[in-house]
Amino acid sequence: MIEKVIQKFFGKKNFHLDQSIPKSYLIRLSFKYTFSLLRGNWNKLFFGKKGHRVFIEGKVKLISRKKMFFGENVRIGKNTVINAISYDGVTLADNVKIGENNHILVTGSLQEIGKGIRIRKNTSFSENTFFGAAGGIEIGSNVISGQNVRFHAENHIFSDTSELIRKQGVTHLDCIIKVTTQKM
Repeated sequence: MIEKVIQKFFGKKNFHLDQSIPKSYLIRLSFKYTFSLLRGNWNKLFFGKKGHRVFIEGKVKLISRKKMFFGENVRIGKNTVINAISYDGVTLADNVKIGENNHILVTGSLQEIGKGIRIRKNTSFSENTFFGAAGGIEIGSNVISGQNVRFHAENHIFSDTSELIRKQGVTHLDCIIKVTTQKM
């Protein structure tokens, strides 16, 4: 029965549950996802666009929710911060997972708001990922990322050695990550 729920809710058609997983763990996990779904349903009332199932774990900070556009089966791990103040906002397509302790910050300064971030379908980021998307970040479909990865679409200007770096300003560049198929 649990396999069927996971297959339907998360779109994992060939999912098979390992029989050695303790039932107590599965019960705990089902409570976690039930409360995450309830939290997601409450928060998505304020989103710009939202899918049917959005899972938001505890201690998540969502700033400027009207600039958030979420697809189906989006999962956001606990202690994550998403600040969507930007021109294009934050778009998380279907089946995107943002792990625990992640930061998505799309504006680096109140003097000039950032461009935004778009993460396409079936993409997953593990724990402690940082997205600095002032210059714009686009991540393609089917991308996976491990822990402690940093994306920066903004860089400080430092060409004048007689001036403090913080006074020289910044440059913004698009950061684009996509999957390519390559035979080795």
